[in-house]
Amino acid sequence: MIKGQNFIRFAQVLGWIVIFLLPWQTRYIFYILPLADQYGQYGQLSLYATSILLALTLAVLAVQQKLPRKYIFLWPILWLTWLLFSFLWTENIIATVIHVSFVVAALGYYLLVHYLPPKVIWSSLAAMGLSQSLFALWQWIMQYVPASSWFGLAEHDPLVLGQAVVEVAGYRMLRAYGSLPHPNVLAGFLVIGLIALVIYYARYQAPLQKRWGTWVNAGFIISCSLMFLGLLVTFSRAGLLALLIVLLTGSLWQMRRGEQRSQMLMMLTAVFGILFLIVNILAQGVWLSRFAPDGDRLETRSVQERVSGAEQAISLWQGSRVLIGSGAGTYLWILADQYPGRLVYDYQPVHNVFLLAAIEFGLLGVIIWLSILYYISQKKPRFEIIMLVSGLLIFSFFDHWLITSYAGLALWWLSMGLAYKEITTQYSKKATVVV
Repeated sequence: MIKGQNFIRFAQVLGWIVIFLLPWQTRYIFYILPLADQYGQYGQLSLYATSILLALTLAVLAVQQKLPRKYIFLWPILWLTWLLFSFLWTENIIATVIHVSFVVAALGYYLLVHYLPPKVIWSSLAAMGLSQSLFALWQWIMQYVPASSWFGLAEHDPLVLGQAVVEVAGYRMLRAYGSLPHPNVLAGFLVIGLIALVIYYARYQAPLQKRWGTWVNAGFIISCSLMFLGLLVTFSRAGLLALLIVLLTGSLWQMRRGEQRSQMLMMLTAVFGILFLIVNILAQGVWLSRFAPDGDRLETRSVQERVSGAEQAISLWQGSRVLIGSGAGTYLWILADQYPGRLVYDYQPVHNVFLLAAIEFGLLGVIIWLSILYYISQKKPRFEIIMLVSGLLIFSFFDHWLITSYAGLALWWLSMGLAYKEITTQYSKKATVVV
């Protein structure tokens, strides 16, 4: 029995590491699908190192444990079935193969969370966010990211065209990428990491308060502040908006129920407001220009590109198979056929997950994809799950990475698995805890 407990403990440590390493993009690229006869960041059939570690971890956990509920497979099976059917009508079969391969790998995280205690999951997400924020702050200070195939990092230099930058006093300043493919993706991971840290502190800090109360509180505030600073140097408007909405709605929700956690969320909102003002002053108002781009060349261009992208997407949707879509992962190749002669970097997915999903998956596919959210909402989830899912949904309205990148798909299905686990499973207070 002791040997069995140690084995479970070891497997849970592996699971913690797998979630912690999710943002790292180390991979082997088998094939790159050309886009407009050029090669870019999309259409890369890859095997991620984290996917291999995830598969090994699931194998280890499956040897010792059984999943508590058989019907947790309902949504993965429904979604995969729809994606497989889409091979019958896809506009680009290779693009669909690449997307489906990422979904299959990402669904491993949906299964992983059902094997792990909640404390392990929340602590790993919080540690992931903290480590990425430190890396982001280092990148902002250095204004350069060296390439590394071992760590899955691309080179980023603000002087090179095509990099994500902001202008400060006429100088191009690099936005922080972390270990992810774009600053906006990093912002999403940092927001989820912050939410996880708040939940971990609210649920599990009580035993530590008895021995190290002051140090625990100080560590919590410092960690949250570092993650917020990391979010600020991504200069992601959607990230800041998502965090603000999540904190305010969470505060109001808890205040309405008369719980003390509302005070904690309001305090964090105030601390973040002070840090935002300080950073905006030091950066000569660059953050405010992100929301009011008048006179800022880069910001004006960014807004124009998003509006133009939305108009093009609506046009493609109106001319597509509305019910069944064009096939998973095919949007960019349809866009290139409709608007030929552009550089590969000019072809970008529309910055709205729901519109993009409607084009690729069709209305029937969108209904299947969102059915898990409907199920979760009907179960009256706790405020922690509302915060988690709300954060992802806000990003869905302003960006595309949740369904166009492996990291985004993995974070989405991990979050859905965690939400489903929280509302359907009763955990024992004596469950084995690793962290």
